[in-house]
Amino acid sequence: MLNKQFEQGLAYYRCNNYSQALHLLLPLIQVIDDRDDRDDRDDRDDRDDRDVLYIIAQSFRRIGEYSKSECFFKKLISKYSHPAFHCAYAGLLNDIGKVDNAISYFNKALNIDSEYFDAHYNKALTLMSNNRFEEAILSFNFSRLIFSEHTGAIIGLGQSYVATGRVTDAITLYEKCINKEESALVMYQLGKLYLSRDDYDKAGYFLKLCAERYPENRIFNFAYIDFLQLQPNTEIALQCYRKLLKYYPLDVEIHERLFNMLWNCHSNNIFVEYEAAYKNNPLDVLTLEYAYKLIKVDNLILAKNVLEHYTFYMLNDRAFVMFAHVLRELGEFERSLVVLDKLTIDKLNIDAMYERVITLLCLKDYSQALVCAGLMYSQPQPTQSSIALYATVLRISNREEYNDIFNYKDFIGVFDLLSEFNPDLHAQLTIDVFNLHSDNKYPINQSLRVGSQTKGELFNLEVKSICDFKERVRYVIERFISSMPDVLFQRFFRSKPVSIDFSGSWSVNLGEFGFHLNHYHNSGVFSACYYLTTSGVTNDGNGWLQFGQPELSRWLKLEPEFVVKPEAGKLVIFPSYMWHGTTPKSNDGERMTIAFDILPKYVPEHHIV
Repeated sequence: MLNKQFEQGLAYYRCNNYSQALHLLLPLIQVIDDRDDRDDRDDRDDRDDRDVLYIIAQSFRRIGEYSKSECFFKKLISKYSHPAFHCAYAGLLNDIGKVDNAISYFNKALNIDSEYFDAHYNKALTLMSNNRFEEAILSFNFSRLIFSEHTGAIIGLGQSYVATGRVTDAITLYEKCINKEESALVMYQLGKLYLSRDDYDKAGYFLKLCAERYPENRIFNFAYIDFLQLQPNTEIALQCYRKLLKYYPLDVEIHERLFNMLWNCHSNNIFVEYEAAYKNNPLDVLTLEYAYKLIKVDNLILAKNVLEHYTFYMLNDRAFVMFAHVLRELGEFERSLVVLDKLTIDKLNIDAMYERVITLLCLKDYSQALVCAGLMYSQPQPTQSSIALYATVLRISNREEYNDIFNYKDFIGVFDLLSEFNPDLHAQLTIDVFNLHSDNKYPINQSLRVGSQTKGELFNLEVKSICDFKERVRYVIERFISSMPDVLFQRFFRSKPVSIDFSGSWSVNLGEFGFHLNHYHNSGVFSACYYLTTSGVTNDGNGWLQFGQPELSRWLKLEPEFVVKPEAGKLVIFPSYMWHGTTPKSNDGERMTIAFDILPKYVPEHHIV
């Protein structure tokens, strides 16, 4: 009976059903304790006992009950001297952040058996994950003396080489190990290394080889497609995405990547893959991504049809919120509220409440809109969207409190940095940032209309002019924030910040008659923009920065309240919750900016209240 119970527990453990394994194996601990008091124990008893203890310890580890796991590991290794048990315990210690203790137990495992591969390998992984790369190199090399063709050890060693600046050693290592049958992961690493060195011929060779050998592997194919886009070779990249969709027809990320590529190359059939997936699987979650993009391109009638069918069968809060949004923008205000009433009410759904407030404003029910917006604003850490919406309701309701939140005089800083910067820095920065604008179409989910936006975090790039600008502008921002009255510190930070961090950074280059829809930023407390080129800005208002005009609904129209004329070298700082946008720039000339979001540094409570 006990043997059967153990076998069932072991089966559950091997299927990753750790809770059920514990349910069956924990009662056996009493049997083990009873056997310890007897003199007739045999080798089989010892083997069974240690297996039970090991599986219990590992099961507790897998479900995150680390203290219980540690208790059973200590009991296990106190009774049985085996490298596997010490190695597993070391893994637990690393999980809970006791890195030095973990290394000690890996070493104890190696004292028992100096050629125990798992101890060398997992010790190396632990060292690498804690940025102790030189030590990791030694351990990976020891592990390879035992198992020279282990793919994980090869890749880990190569990555440690790269982290210590020994890229050539990593390439040499990988090239020696790519002839094995299972060497695709090594080839993938090799291709990425050659790409980092701008050796496009070799990078393309290895990345293409990985993708062709393993056509179902998303990671290999994504890497090869990213390489093709650098060339650029859009047609082959599109073919690769479509081949992947044959294996994963409902994969959200593949559809997203393919759609963005079609969008950026101005395709007339940007929805063809979404439409096919929707036709075959109208109730899959991918339908919501399809509907979201239909809304972004203002195809509300089709979005309504898609969401109406989906919400009829599926109870999904996001679908209800989008459906309510579409109904409101089509003028069906009352029905929009009915749809929002279908959402679960066990907790405050900020997105749903946001849509409800806007619909109430469309219905001119200002008192109820103020109640709902106030509920969002009164949360312990209100989002910037909640603050922007609450302020808008105050403005429409003619409440004086509005001016306390949208205080343009005290909350907006405008600085001429050309007088503080070396003019050569501005000139070089303009050239370097312009060269980063690779896409020729605006991102579909951003406020930009007509123009391009850089990818990734601009301030993370190792470009000298950008790094110099980042440090110089940091000083200006910290000086502005430190000069604010105490009452404003309480509003924005609750206490005076020591310094600031950047929570997002990018550049925008407006195209012909390009502009920004009015918006706010959710990832900062303050936001800022710096003007690189402004020849597309005119004295009569083209390309100007405007504040205070909300972008809530086509049925709600309010005018901007404060404007700033952009000039090259000018920096504008403002609270992230403030509605801001731009007027369209002129047909002639340029308007390129650097924009970024700002958070206080080393201040626990940085949220606006």
